[in-house]
Parts: sequence; C-alpha cells; structure tokens
Amino acid sequence: MGMSAMEAYTMASTDRLLNIDQVAEILGVSRVSVYRRINDGTIPPGVRLGPRAVRWKESTIHELIEGLPVNGRQGNA
Repeated sequence: MGMSAMEAYTMASTDRLLNIDQVAEILGVSRVSVYRRINDGTIPPGVRLGPRAVRWKESTIHELIEGLPVNGRQGNA
C-alpha cells in the first residue's frame, strides 16, 4: 500500500540523518551486521559528510524495512 502525498511530504520534511549506531538499533542488528549488509549490497552505503562521518537518511532505512519479506512474501505487496 502506497503513501499519501501528505505522508510523503511529512517524511521528506522531517527526514533525519542517522549514524551507524542508530541504523543498527532501528534494524535490530549489530554494527558489524550493518557493515556486512552494506558490503553485500542489501543496505545502501551512507552519505559521507566528512572523513569520519557517514549518515543514512531515515526514510531510506524505513523503505528498506518496508521491502523486507514478511512470512515468505515481499513487503509492499
């Protein structure tokens, strides 16, 4: 089921940048698991803000969760 225009606007206007610890917490995995999933392509690489600062858009992480299979079926079906 898709988002309404208002939901999309609200998400876009409040999209936070998350660090690796926040991404790991939202996904319920360890930092190492996040890095493994980045390397295997199941999590997109973050946006580099500086030499030691990488962040992920909160909406990107939530879209990733929405696309996960549920009971053998792909999300958003």
